[in-house]
Amino acid sequence: MHLVIGAVASALLAHRRSARPAVALNFWGVLEVVHELPGRLRLRCPSLLGAPDDAARLSKELPRLPGVSAVAADPRTGTVLVVYEQERIDVHTVQAGVLKLLGLEPRIARPAPSLLTKQTDDLVDALNSAILDLSRGVADLDFLIPTVLMTAATVHLARRNSASLPAGITLLWWAFAYMAGRRGSR
Repeated sequence: MHLVIGAVASALLAHRRSARPAVALNFWGVLEVVHELPGRLRLRCPSLLGAPDDAARLSKELPRLPGVSAVAADPRTGTVLVVYEQERIDVHTVQAGVLKLLGLEPRIARPAPSLLTKQTDDLVDALNSAILDLSRGVADLDFLIPTVLMTAATVHLARRNSASLPAGITLLWWAFAYMAGRRGSR
């Protein structure tokens, strides 16, 4: 009975998958989907901006894939329009072809940091510069953060009984991990 149920479920899932076409993937900052219709895909590719040779190579080579009808790569806008036959090639293969021809695979393997991460890093760098400037080069965040954590841990351990020991130990661990991490990144 279980085999019959498994076979029926598998057939239904396979039918459902084949009835729904694949959806193009976004690789933010590398290859982004601007618009997608069945058999037509417009991509934004910042590496194409001001690169007419790459655009020409893409327009010439991508139509060699079976099922790709036309390609229009524009180095002025950094966009690519691909017209393809859904029955012969899927959208993921089209995207893989664009990534391969432009040599972008390494960039999607290690994506760039997010906007919020960049802005947080900029904020921390600005704060660090301000502390260095105010202290005339005596202290920076690499010194202050572990010092504050160790001081807080010591005060916490001194004021509390042994039941609160994990919180103090946690603060000490954070201070140690921060110092070890900063030394490893230099």
